[in-house]
Amino acid sequence: MYLTGEKGPYSDTSLVNDAEEQLTQLRGAQYGKTADAAQQLLGNLGHAATLIEQAVRETAAAALAAGMALEDLARWARLPADVLAEALAAHRNGQPGKER
Repeated sequence: MYLTGEKGPYSDTSLVNDAEEQLTQLRGAQYGKTADAAQQLLGNLGHAATLIEQAVRETAAAALAAGMALEDLARWARLPADVLAEALAAHRNGQPGKER
């Protein structure tokens, strides 16, 4: 999870988006139930990943406001502290899509 959907070492969303793009390209060469099901599943997973990232940001922001240490939150979220800090700063500034 990279909290932005951008490419990076912690980007679940990026991996899903890349796979979805590859499936879209593959679709031109291969039609059928498998390709359709895979494309729909990856689209749904990409949407779910976005919602999970939003939930992580909002939960971490609430915990930070309640006095939890950033380092603890980062460890629990399995994210580098600097990535989480940037995501929370952007979230506070009302720019949830511009964390990094």
